[in-house]
Amino acid sequence: MLIEKKYQGTIPTNKILNEETSSTTDTYSCEYINNLPNDELPIGTIIEYNGDELPSGWKEYEDSSNDVYSTEEKRVGTWINGKPIYRKVIYLGSLPDKTTINIETGLIHTEIRIVKLYGVAVTTDGLYQAPLNDRVSRLNLVENNTIVVDAQANFSAFIGYAVLEYTKTTD
Repeated sequence: MLIEKKYQGTIPTNKILNEETSSTTDTYSCEYINNLPNDELPIGTIIEYNGDELPSGWKEYEDSSNDVYSTEEKRVGTWINGKPIYRKVIYLGSLPDKTTINIETGLIHTEIRIVKLYGVAVTTDGLYQAPLNDRVSRLNLVENNTIVVDAQANFSAFIGYAVLEYTKTTD
C-alpha cells in the first residue's frame, strides 16, 4: 500500500519498499530513507509500505489519477456499496438543431448501473462550451444504453461529449 506522511510520526524502516515524493526538487532513495530517523522524513513523502497497520502520522495515499477522462473504460473510484466506479467518455459527434439524436454507448445495459451522466458541447473551433444538461439541452440514457441528446435550441455548430460513470452488476 502507498502511504503519505501527514505529520511527524515514526514507521518501521524495514517495512518501506519504495518511495516517492511530491516535491519537485527533492527525491530520496530507499537506502537514504532507511538510514534516516523516521522523524526526519519530510511531510508529503509517499512510500510503499508492507505493514498491516497505518503508522502514527501517516495516511493511506489517495491517488489523484482518477481524474482521467478517456473513451476507454477507466476505474475511477468506489461506490457506497463497495463496487468499483468506472468512467467512459462517449463522443456524440455533431449535435442537432432543435431535435433529438440517439448515440450507442457500446455498453450492455443489464450489466451497468449509472452513477452519473453529464456532458459538454464544444464549438468546432473550441472557443465556446455549454453543458449538456441544462434548460436548452438534455442527456438521457435509455434502456438499451443509448444516449439520447435532446436539443431545445440550435446546437448544430457544436460537437458533444457525454461522460458516463457507472458500476457493473458483474463486479
